Amino acid sequence: MGKTAVAEYVDYATIHGVERIKNSPFAGFKILWLIALCGSLGMITFQVVMLYRKYDSTPVSTSMELKTVEKMRFPKVVICNTNPGQTTRLPVESGESGTAVTVAESFKLWLSSLPESLLMAYSQPFDEFVLSCAFAGNSCSPSSIGNHSTFRTYDYGLCYVFDPKKQDGISPSAEVSSSGQRFGLELLLNVDRDQSIHLVTSSDGVLICPLHDVSEYLDADSGVFVPTGFQANIAVSKSVTESVPGKNNESPMCDETSDTSVHNIAQRCGCYQQFFMLDKVKVDSQLSTTLDNDTDYRPCLSSKDLVCILKALDEFTNSTPSGCKCISPCRENVIRVRIYLKALSYEVIKESYAYEIANFISDIGGQLGLWAGFSVLSILELVELMFLLVAKKEKKENPTEPARNEPGDNDISLDTHKTELSDFD
Repeated sequence: MGKTAVAEYVDYATIHGVERIKNSPFAGFKILWLIALCGSLGMITFQVVMLYRKYDSTPVSTSMELKTVEKMRFPKVVICNTNPGQTTRLPVESGESGTAVTVAESFKLWLSSLPESLLMAYSQPFDEFVLSCAFAGNSCSPSSIGNHSTFRTYDYGLCYVFDPKKQDGISPSAEVSSSGQRFGLELLLNVDRDQSIHLVTSSDGVLICPLHDVSEYLDADSGVFVPTGFQANIAVSKSVTESVPGKNNESPMCDETSDTSVHNIAQRCGCYQQFFMLDKVKVDSQLSTTLDNDTDYRPCLSSKDLVCILKALDEFTNSTPSGCKCISPCRENVIRVRIYLKALSYEVIKESYAYEIANFISDIGGQLGLWAGFSVLSILELVELMFLLVAKKEKKENPTEPARNEPGDNDISLDTHKTELSDFD
């Protein structure tokens, strides 16, 4: 019965080549059609595997759109003096000898262990650093920038933050309705080059970082460096990225969660490189006994800690740290910086999945139709064949017994037959 069901399926199957294997008048053609069908099924399998790999890789397509608005939020501006302290204000015992990389890293570790009050005492005073500040043609409000708006960094010590939300005449959301230099932030800064720390300050100037959100961590390479004796115009533009989750998020960029982050170095060296981020440093505390309550990590202060940190940084860059860097040539101490909105428009960078489940199914259907003429109806035909085979198998295993006839019935039928024959004669 199974052979009958298969033979019937071959006669009405819509898959290319199946009917020719059975009904071709020559054995050679039957073999040829069988080889062709097997080859087509092999190509289908190969193409489906390749399509699945493409779908599983979650490819992403990116589109860009330009949007224009009537108002735009002005960012906060972090201003850092690349010289983290002044030589005449520092204690004599803070100086060390060695290569530029070793001395600079050791000095940064020492600064990070200081309370903010001492760090401010060793840094250039705000009134001497910021000579003038104006926003949209008006003087900066005392609440928007000053000694109270400090921000600690590992590389540059004490920085200052201009907060447009605290500027007089600006909306609480810090949105402005005009762009250009006239409606931006203008700073006149003074960097005292005579107070540069040898082997620590490689280039005299300032680092300007326009940021919407000032977190506890500032990447030293995230801003714009402006050397002394120059005027710089920084046009700020907004960009919004709408990302989709991918499969490569386990390899982030170099930031606070990367291999060179504070917490990663702490796990490797057993101490915190930027201990001030934990708010554990107190004026009357002993650093040797100051620990993080959660991890029991201490500040990185010893020479062993320094070697561990330099090794971690060296492994990240996969190269030997460079040697001594020369102090930049003598220039003027004054810097003029203008930060303004480039335009009241912004880019929207939108990511979307380039290959979704609908594309995956459509491509599979295309491959099936190309190589074997396979369609949804072909699937129904296979389902019907499977059902018939199972049903006939069960019927064969459980046959129905024929009905028993009574003897009298048999006699009647024979008599009737005889009667008919006699009548015919």
